[in-house]
Amino acid sequence: MQSTEQTPPLHWQQCSSELQQSGVDCATAARWSADPSGHHYHPPVGVPALSAYQVGDYDIVAHYSPAEAAAFLCAFSGLPEGEFTADDVVLVDDIFLDEPMQEEDGTPATSLRVDLHATSIPTYLHGWE
Repeated sequence: MQSTEQTPPLHWQQCSSELQQSGVDCATAARWSADPSGHHYHPPVGVPALSAYQVGDYDIVAHYSPAEAAAFLCAFSGLPEGEFTADDVVLVDDIFLDEPMQEEDGTPATSLRVDLHATSIPTYLHGWE
């Protein structure tokens, strides 16, 4: 995971020999590397990385898998279980994660990437009609 933001995701740790000894594989683990010092960060072992998923045509949620994102949106929106399935979910790409966002009244808002990195639990990130 690359980012243009200057703050690593919540709970992620700078790559170090200690982190690698804990079981993090630097070559395959999710990575954040926008730190101006050149350091990079990984989620610690046991802390799965959240991803941003678009569920259906109008909603984006942070979750661990497409199936969980679909189930989360159903519960969050009061929709019947199964209204959305993993087939209705796509991973939000890096370009969209960094797009400037706007509130309903047109004022600037943080990017989806900033919102995603600010949360440590599955959550609703953004929607439109």
